[in-house]
Amino acid sequence: DLGAIFNGKGKLVSIKFNPSGNHDIISKTKVGLSPEGFDLSPDGNYAIVANMRRTYGPKAFWFVPARTGASLSLVKVDPETGILKTLGKEYLFEGVLPEDAIFDTESNSIAVAVYHEQDELFPTHGWLDLWN
Repeated sequence: DLGAIFNGKGKLVSIKFNPSGNHDIISKTKVGLSPEGFDLSPDGNYAIVANMRRTYGPKAFWFVPARTGASLSLVKVDPETGILKTLGKEYLFEGVLPEDAIFDTESNSIAVAVYHEQDELFPTHGWLDLWN
């Protein structure tokens, strides 16, 4: 079954927690392929999602689309209602298996942890991408 290889886009979901235990889904928005981690900006206005896309595929899977780059999805969050809206397209970058993305304390910059390079057979190093 190649379903896992050709997976569709992921979703970010806003949920209202209720003390009674009957939680409500407020909003859903599509993000990139294989979302791995996310962060909510300190000002509460945005979420950033790190998407693996299909970078987990081995080099022998050259025919698999979206194997050669990861991406970020930027989502607008309405702090009053919890409504989510994905802004623009995915923002592509080099690297494999981005683990997480976080905002700085002023909500102006983003750091993304990247596991290793695409064609590195035995990973020896990862890095942080800084986005402004």
